[in-house]
Amino acid sequence: MINAPNGAKSSRAPVTDVAPIIHINGWSGSGKLTIARGLAPKIGARLLDNHTLMNAALALFDRGTPENRALRQQLRDVAFAAAVDLPPATALVLTDAFSDDPYEERLFADVIALAKACQAPLIRVILNMTEAENMRRLTAPGRAEAHKLTDPDILRDHRANHVILGHDHPDAIHIDVTDMTPDDAVRNLIERAGLQRL
Repeated sequence: MINAPNGAKSSRAPVTDVAPIIHINGWSGSGKLTIARGLAPKIGARLLDNHTLMNAALALFDRGTPENRALRQQLRDVAFAAAVDLPPATALVLTDAFSDDPYEERLFADVIALAKACQAPLIRVILNMTEAENMRRLTAPGRAEAHKLTDPDILRDHRANHVILGHDHPDAIHIDVTDMTPDDAVRNLIERAGLQRL
């Protein structure tokens, strides 16, 4: 039996060839979800993006409140526990906007625990871009309706006072998407991570 996040169990047998978990991290507005949506079907992966997990919490409670964070954690726990029972050959793409904030470091610890429970390699992807381009994309049409962050002051504060979580990890794949189309970013990621249809 394999320990999953929050004590869940899996009957998944140990295997030597397990599809990876690809964690795409970057500032709000950096194009994580667009890139993840382009990547997942090309490698036969499941996509569990942070907005899918956050939107129920945002529908009920304001961003950043204790109630929001508690529900967000509960949703992640349920989804991650279920993800442990995906077939070993199925890759999983996750997205997050994690900085070096202690709360977000704890959330990323769940990602590491999930990879360990699945016996899966964890591919860390960091999306970089200039602040000017980040601000432009942050206010793109449709973001507010999707419960995405659109406040430039919040993003500006995050960028000034934090760094993207894992930016200094030796195995992190950094992709500067400032002048890159989503399709180009997907191709770049597939090539650099050695991904293929799984």
